[in-house]
Amino acid sequence: MTSKLKEGFELIGVIEHEIGKLLSEFKESKDYSVLGSHIHNWKDALKELGLTYSKAQALIDAYETFPDVEPTQFYDRLKEIGKLHKFGLVKAEQLEDVYRKAISLTIKDWTDERNILEGKESYLTCPHDTVDNYIHCKRCGKWLKV
Repeated sequence: MTSKLKEGFELIGVIEHEIGKLLSEFKESKDYSVLGSHIHNWKDALKELGLTYSKAQALIDAYETFPDVEPTQFYDRLKEIGKLHKFGLVKAEQLEDVYRKAISLTIKDWTDERNILEGKESYLTCPHDTVDNYIHCKRCGKWLKV
């Protein structure tokens, strides 16, 4: 069961990598009319394909940042690294090291590492002296800041 699950996630990574490649090529071609005469721009094309702009861009960023990588069950982390690279938070010469680190860390540690790359403080060293307090309304279930 576990190996089939792992294979499934690896397959998702392979598919998302291929979709990122196809979207990148499609966006560059600007031949959106192949989807229909009513499609005039990239955002219309994405709506027709049933993709949000952010999802499509994450797939494109991951593919363009790592065009030759073997997709794995950690493809979501590749998409995050692609976004960090696009925004200049990870330089080209750091990509390989950040990728190796991303696939070797636990989810919690990768989240901490990503936060550090984004310029936030590590949860390990943060004194947590600036926290917001919330209460949970028992009547409606909403969390309210106090």
